[in-house]
Amino acid sequence: MTTRSTEIQGGHRPDRDDKNIAAAIRVALVFAICLFLASHLPHALVAVFLRSLLLLSAMISAGLAVFNREYPLVDHFTRWDEAAALAILGFLTGFFIDPQAVTAALESMPQSAG
Repeated sequence: MTTRSTEIQGGHRPDRDDKNIAAAIRVALVFAICLFLASHLPHALVAVFLRSLLLLSAMISAGLAVFNREYPLVDHFTRWDEAAALAILGFLTGFFIDPQAVTAALESMPQSAG
């Protein structure tokens, strides 16, 4: 007996599972790239820059969801869900920001003669 890929097989749907895995990999990859870019700054500024990059990535992901006309409430992860996950990660990163350390790091940086 043959089954189609859209039918439930063994309690899960392969097409939905593939989309969920792809979305999770995209979120992890975006987070890794943001962390890589933020790690090149002084230690006190990493969390600030990481938060900014994650929130920017969330906005880009939401923009792609609008551009691709994805529905937010479906049975698999969409770019809307990716945007929400990246925004949550960005907001959670805010708990690791030390304002006094950020101020000290910014004051110790050389000023441009502009």
